[in-house]
Amino acid sequence: MTSNTHVDLISLTEQNGQNRIKSVSKPKLIRKLGSGKWLELDEIEYTDPVSNIARRWEVCRRKKNKVSHQKEPAKEVREIIDAVDIHATIIQQTQPIDPQIILVIQYRPAIGKYCVEFPSGLIDHPDETPEHAAIRELKEETGYTGTVKSVSPPICYEAGLTDSSTRMVCMEIDASLPENIIPKQQLEEDEWSVTVLKVSIKNLYSTLQELEKTLAIDSRLYAYALGIHMTQTLLLIKLTDGDCHLVSQHYFQHQVIPNFNLSIGDKPY
Repeated sequence: MTSNTHVDLISLTEQNGQNRIKSVSKPKLIRKLGSGKWLELDEIEYTDPVSNIARRWEVCRRKKNKVSHQKEPAKEVREIIDAVDIHATIIQQTQPIDPQIILVIQYRPAIGKYCVEFPSGLIDHPDETPEHAAIRELKEETGYTGTVKSVSPPICYEAGLTDSSTRMVCMEIDASLPENIIPKQQLEEDEWSVTVLKVSIKNLYSTLQELEKTLAIDSRLYAYALGIHMTQTLLLIKLTDGDCHLVSQHYFQHQVIPNFNLSIGDKPY
């Protein structure tokens, strides 16, 4: 039987017998439309591979030099990113509790509102890895010291507007460590508005629904919360006593719940 993933990939590349993912030559710079202290606006041109027509696009770029990183030295292709976003969960080694996620609220002049977001920040210099940047930014913005657990592939911010990109760095914060008992932010002068927010992961979606009444919600954070909410709605956990409960898989992984079997439909998860 063909897997759903394979079917989805086929549908992306073939539609009505035509290949939908075509090779496109690298866009070229036509002219600079504007430049500020941090950003610049360019007009670029690319060739539409279907009609062979040259088309133009306006793109906003970060003025700061981009930083290249590669996880495996043997690779020839180097991924280029601007920043890191941080998914940091608080764990209690001695007394298991509902896992909490660390968020920040800060004023965003571009929208004229305070916004709820993942902690994040730019990579400072070419020698700084995403892991080091995440550890530094988490400490600066929240005061917490965390351990890196995983790093995502490069992720686009808003591909229709900018070439800016990030990596999502997943971290854990051990709340029992002395440095994390009374964390102290190390903010720069222009980060006057950064406020730390701790939210139960299982209640994240409903919390954002409430916060949305007065604050803007970052799209990446909302997508993450919606994913958890859908998981809570759709993921079926079958306990050994035959009772069925809807629970978050992420929540499950952080709890000590004995004697359970996890299944989706009739297949083990």
